[in-house]
Amino acid sequence: FLNYGDTGDDITAPGDALYDNPVSPAEFPDFPFGKVVPAKYEIDIHGICGSPRAPGENITADYIYTKFIKMVKEREVLFDEDRDGILFMQRTLNNDSQIDQTAEGFSLIGNLSAYDNNPPLMFPVPLTFLPGDELNIYLTTEGDGGYGTLEAAEQEITLIEKVRRIS
Repeated sequence: FLNYGDTGDDITAPGDALYDNPVSPAEFPDFPFGKVVPAKYEIDIHGICGSPRAPGENITADYIYTKFIKMVKEREVLFDEDRDGILFMQRTLNNDSQIDQTAEGFSLIGNLSAYDNNPPLMFPVPLTFLPGDELNIYLTTEGDGGYGTLEAAEQEITLIEKVRRIS
C-alpha cells in the first residue's frame, strides 16, 4: 500500500525536519512516521515518492528550498556515506513567477503526478523492518535571509510498503 506522511508543521527555517505525522487512514500502520513497526508485523519498503519544492515567496535574499531526504536506521544514514541523504533539491532562490516550484530541480525521487513526471525511487531490494524497528526520515532544507515557508501539505512523501502479519 501507499503510506503517506509529512512533518506535521510548516517549515520556516532551514535544517532537518522529521517526518513524524502519518497522513494515511488509521487502519494502516503509522510506521515510519513517528512510530516503530508494530508487534507481530514485518514491513517492507519498496520505494519512495515525493516532489522537491521551493515556495513562490522566494526572492533573492529570502529563500528556502528542499535539498535532501535523509533516511536514518540505527544511527546510519541509508544510501549516502556522506550522511546527507538522497538528493531532493529544488534550488530556486529567486522565484519571479511567485508560483510554488515543484519537481523542477534535481532529484532521484519523483512522484509521477500532474506536476512531477519523474518516477518514484524504487529500491533494488526492499528494506525489511521487523517488530520494534525504527526508521527516521528527515527533510533537509536550505535557505537564507528571512526564509519562505514550506507548508506541511507541500512536504508530503509516500512510501511504497508491503505489510505482513507474522506469528
